[in-house]
Amino acid sequence: MHSTYSITEVAEKLEISTSTIRKYEQDYFLDIIRNEIGHRVYTNSDIDILKKIIQLKNEGANIHLIRKMLDKEEIIKLPVEISNNESPAYVTYMDNIERFKIDIVEGLQEQFGGILQKELQEQEERIVERITQKQSEQIRAENSRLMDYIAVTREEEKKKGFFGRLFNR
Repeated sequence: MHSTYSITEVAEKLEISTSTIRKYEQDYFLDIIRNEIGHRVYTNSDIDILKKIIQLKNEGANIHLIRKMLDKEEIIKLPVEISNNESPAYVTYMDNIERFKIDIVEGLQEQFGGILQKELQEQEERIVERITQKQSEQIRAENSRLMDYIAVTREEEKKKGFFGRLFNR
């Protein structure tokens, strides 16, 4: 087994497309070495990093979280403008996003708040009704089983006679 792989070999090994590998290289700032004619050459370490990215994506992590995790583990080095949360551009960007989120939520609350509240109450009532109905059905079924058991037990007691009941035989 050799220690370097082409992008096609890596794609087959990881069961992903070569374009996905190129995208990961770009998105996660992977420093993949190239041979003398400019083709990517992947090492086992590079494959491990790609496996980690795939695993995190499958677990639901987004690109920003994966970047931060890889940077924290010193697998990649994020550019200053991405890793430095104190940069003015980043702070302004995040402030704008937060303001936008707040505006959207407030707008939705105004527009749909009453409708959503009513819908939630109706759903809650339907759920409580279904639960109550199922509990009633279960109680009725249990009562029926108990009544059957009592009837069978009484019949057996009648068959035993006086001395059988007296000595519990």
